Amino acid sequence: MKHRRDIAIAGLTTLILGMFAFGAASSLTVPYSHSPVSFGSAVASLGELSLHEVCNDLHFWLFAVLLVPFVGFLLGHRKQTRVPCAIICFFLPLLPFLILDTLRAVPLYLMFMLTAPMTTIRMFAGTLDGETWSNGFVVRAAMGWWSILWLVVFFMELSRANHALESTSEPARSAAPEATQG
Repeated sequence: MKHRRDIAIAGLTTLILGMFAFGAASSLTVPYSHSPVSFGSAVASLGELSLHEVCNDLHFWLFAVLLVPFVGFLLGHRKQTRVPCAIICFFLPLLPFLILDTLRAVPLYLMFMLTAPMTTIRMFAGTLDGETWSNGFVVRAAMGWWSILWLVVFFMELSRANHALESTSEPARSAAPEATQG
């Protein structure tokens, strides 16, 4: 069961990171305008992107840093590794906002989680305008999905760790009454 759960987490994380990379790249190439830009046009605009532009973008470095705790989570087999990696995965995208704008960081981060579904639907429907693409709202939607996923994973791992702790202490509790009765 754990193996299947890890495959599902890895698959969802890969999709979200793909959306993140696509959003970061398209924010550099989609022209700033108030008219709607279709998903196909955003994809077509990626041909104009250079590797130099990608490496100089802050989103690229955040993307690279996000991979570290994710890989640690997948490779970790003990709860002492997986629970901290999951919580780091959840909070890591918040870090740049805490550095840049401490007062608005948490409300913005919560907003990303709340607006992620609608932004994603609008992205695929082709109703996002050039301003939305250029301002990186697709990246923010990916960050929202990332946060939702890793918050759920954190609570799943915490629940699993608590269940394992209860099951190891259960035999000790059931053995204690028998020893006092004898």
